[in-house]
Amino acid sequence: MVKYTSRDYDKIEDKFFKQSISGINRLLDKLGIKHTIVEILPQEFLSYKEETKIMDLGGLIDEEECAINLEFKSNYPSGEEIRNTLEYAFYLSSKYGKKVYSYIISTINAEKTVYEINWHNDDIYYIPLYTFKEFDAEETRSRIQKTLDKGDDILDEDLSDISVLTFMKSKKEPKELLIDSIRLINQININKSKGITIDDINSVKSLLILLTKKFTDTKEERAELIGMIKMEGGMLDSTIQILKEMGANEQRDKLIREEKIRIAKNLLEMGYSIKLISETTELDIEEIKTLKENNKSY
Repeated sequence: MVKYTSRDYDKIEDKFFKQSISGINRLLDKLGIKHTIVEILPQEFLSYKEETKIMDLGGLIDEEECAINLEFKSNYPSGEEIRNTLEYAFYLSSKYGKKVYSYIISTINAEKTVYEINWHNDDIYYIPLYTFKEFDAEETRSRIQKTLDKGDDILDEDLSDISVLTFMKSKKEPKELLIDSIRLINQININKSKGITIDDINSVKSLLILLTKKFTDTKEERAELIGMIKMEGGMLDSTIQILKEMGANEQRDKLIREEKIRIAKNLLEMGYSIKLISETTELDIEEIKTLKENNKSY
């Protein structure tokens, strides 16, 4: 078992996101969300406002060259959180010049809900909230455990169910379901799994690692759950490599600032107000005025 200190987790989060792409796509497919993520956006793009992370995951999807935001919740989102979701979609749209889809995926026991909020030029932006409450967690866990106990083949569908077990209908808390998911994935023998590769298994493990951040109350609890996950093959090797590459915060901060300036210039070209650009990028109003004065074409 490999152990990490709590401060290491955020440093290796980007790598886990990249490793979990197929696991996240399984989750989207199970919900009926017809998007396929092809690239994960770096976590720094999710923390553009005073280091406050707006969404849990941002990615580029192959459909129409669009972008996607995902937020995992254990309750209903507040009005402020809905506004933050819209704000981040606006930021991502201005950065990439792409249409942006946002989804909230929650463990609450409720039907699908769609939030509507005013968008640029009085358009309406829709933010669907999805749940897995039509699926029973205990029935799913028991079925997969019986398959494992009998030594039968684990199928891709079983991996998908393990990926989303935390969100299914249950009397258990999400953290308990997450532990159930970890116990199931740790038991899978790659030699007894038809069409399943070690990369498939590691993608689910990476997704579970990311969910530990959402559904544990303390860093100690998160450390305990991550310590339960058996890291094998490329997942372990790449994690070790990332840990060796830590410590580039100063360079990262410089790149983030340069990116904010680039976005501000783009927004000036698009005719947005200085006040709105300042709120979006966290750059001072005076700095944005200087950018505008230095290029009279704005």
